Amino acid sequence: MKQVIWVVFAYVLVLPSLVSASGINDLMTASSIWKMLLSLAFVIALIPLSILAMKKIQKVQGKLGNAPIQILNVQALGAKEKLVVIEVDQQKLLLGVTAQSISLIKTLSEKKVEFSDYIAPQTQSQVQPKDAAE
Repeated sequence: MKQVIWVVFAYVLVLPSLVSASGINDLMTASSIWKMLLSLAFVIALIPLSILAMKKIQKVQGKLGNAPIQILNVQALGAKEKLVVIEVDQQKLLLGVTAQSISLIKTLSEKKVEFSDYIAPQTQSQVQPKDAAE
């Protein structure tokens, strides 16, 4: 990205000397075009710089802020449904979030547990073959 910006910047500085303007009107027109192109290049270069600055600010705020609620993990289940693990007062909560509601699913323990550990394993008594059910 930096290389592209430098190439555009060099092009904007070198090209005006190559343009031959005959008369004051042509010179003024060429000058206004270059002012516009230089302004456009500046604005385009400012966009990624502002995005990087915002990311840095968010990281600093996240590290310095002692927010009472922290989002630890998010798992999308669908377009508008997700599971969210949050921490409130050193207590971890598993929440179900939809477009209409937020529901507490479970209060998690302090030990490190994988998501698959919360899914109850099926035993042989729960799984019945088709023939046995008929």
